[in-house]
Amino acid sequence: MDDSRRCTGTSRQSGEQCRRARCEGLDKCSLHCGLSEADRERAAGEHRLMSRSERMIKARYEDADPVTNPLEVVQRLSRVALLGWSTPPTSWKR
Repeated sequence: MDDSRRCTGTSRQSGEQCRRARCEGLDKCSLHCGLSEADRERAAGEHRLMSRSERMIKARYEDADPVTNPLEVVQRLSRVALLGWSTPPTSWKR
């Protein structure tokens, strides 16, 4: 098994690293982390959500230009909020 997927827990008797696979989103297996099935599923779900949101943020802002004039950005966003547009007109996009 790949060491990156191995449990980081150790045996009390031998001191060797556990050979079991770790739970998704955790660094230990179910035996060493002491979590119930529901806790393991919750941790795995949080891990999946975090990874998905990080990917979405990266994709959204990867090619974004840095803000040089924050006041201009706030003015544009306030116009969008006041006029009820769900997205700004395409002429505003950089």
